[in-house]
Amino acid sequence: MILTAGTLHGEREPGEPDVDTPNEGACQALLAEYSGLLQLIDRKATVIATLVTFHITAVATIVGLLVARKGDVRLLVLVPLISSTLGLLVASQDRDARMAESYVETMLRPLVEEASGESRLWRWSEHLVHGRDALVVAITRAVPLGVLFPGLAILSLVATVPHMRSWLDWMGWSVGLLLTILLIVGWLEHGALLARRLLSLLRRTG
Repeated sequence: MILTAGTLHGEREPGEPDVDTPNEGACQALLAEYSGLLQLIDRKATVIATLVTFHITAVATIVGLLVARKGDVRLLVLVPLISSTLGLLVASQDRDARMAESYVETMLRPLVEEASGESRLWRWSEHLVHGRDALVVAITRAVPLGVLFPGLAILSLVATVPHMRSWLDWMGWSVGLLLTILLIVGWLEHGALLARRLLSLLRRTG
């Protein structure tokens, strides 16, 4: 059977028997898996956007209480706890999305090329890499998230040091510091993985 747009959608060519051939069944399974991965990536992106929005709202609420009501500066100790927890969740969701994209690129696309005999399908990742400067992409992704999560956490830790009064204050501060370190380590590891994947893609398309 020749793989065409019609056969990819389950249509049969004239005179073709009313049974699924192995190739057609494989193509249907391939498209079903591809669709599921796209839905997964979309869900992960939605979760990331929700986490970022919640983080901004939470931090703005704490700062608003301090400014409007002249609250205790020690409330800022909550910022590293919130920023680090949500930041690690963002990194986890982004890692899942990147793994799904990598699976499409390295596993599904070769199968599509083999089944269709067409090597120009599913080239969006390569088109995106060639259409945008890699350094600009890294900066525009890393800088805003770096400011929102570890940046605000570190700033809050520094700002609260002169206002610590009791061992409970220092305990909360220490927990915030520990979570911030975990966040930075996790993001550096995640960033290294993204860099390696980008370099690997550039080598394949170079």
